[in-house]
Amino acid sequence: MADEAYEGFQNSSSEVSDFHSLQFVIERFVHRLSTSTLVQIVKPGPYDKDDKAIDPGSVVPIGFVDVLPLVNQLDGKGKPTKHEVVHGLSYFRLQGGKNSVICDPEIGDIGLAVFCHNDISTVKSKKEQSNPGSRRRFDMADGIYIGLCLADKPEQYISFTKDGITIKDKNGNKIIMSKDGIDCTSKRLTNTQQIIRGYGGDDSVTLGKHTHNQDNDSHDDTEKPTNPPNSGT
Repeated sequence: MADEAYEGFQNSSSEVSDFHSLQFVIERFVHRLSTSTLVQIVKPGPYDKDDKAIDPGSVVPIGFVDVLPLVNQLDGKGKPTKHEVVHGLSYFRLQGGKNSVICDPEIGDIGLAVFCHNDISTVKSKKEQSNPGSRRRFDMADGIYIGLCLADKPEQYISFTKDGITIKDKNGNKIIMSKDGIDCTSKRLTNTQQIIRGYGGDDSVTLGKHTHNQDNDSHDDTEKPTNPPNSGT
């Protein structure tokens, strides 16, 4: 309403003494600082330095995301004001040197963003020690998206369990590693290189030691597999 006055945060105790007045001023400055908050990834999802969309799982440099802070602002009267989208935040990837687990953020993800003490724009651009790009402090523009905090059950994952490691994708392929060995579930398993034969127990059929059951076999089903020339196995 045009005739509705704005109500601030000052209350009846704010000017009781010099201490209370100073405390009120300090609190107002502190409340202007951005530290961390929950945000949601918005369209177009992750993108690179040329504003080109990054497909999830692409082997590319770490990109950027646009995020929407989810906790509304409140005035002294309790009236909410929604945040606008914050653009160009870098996001976290589990990577050391040239080794990485690539799991890029997706549209709709809700995670934590932290906001740096100084303007980090120059460091983001040069990837080296640099002066701050401006004198702004604790600004949402200098945020880093750390990763997912609120989410449903995943469809594909790497799980470190008390028994070992489980790897599963959304197509039903699954590898379970435990003290008893490795169990693999897949519609098809393709290997483009050599398979090195192993050895089993008395009741096992192995690649290296088994006989062939063939009709009219002159060797009475005793032929064993042999290595092809230059196989090395």
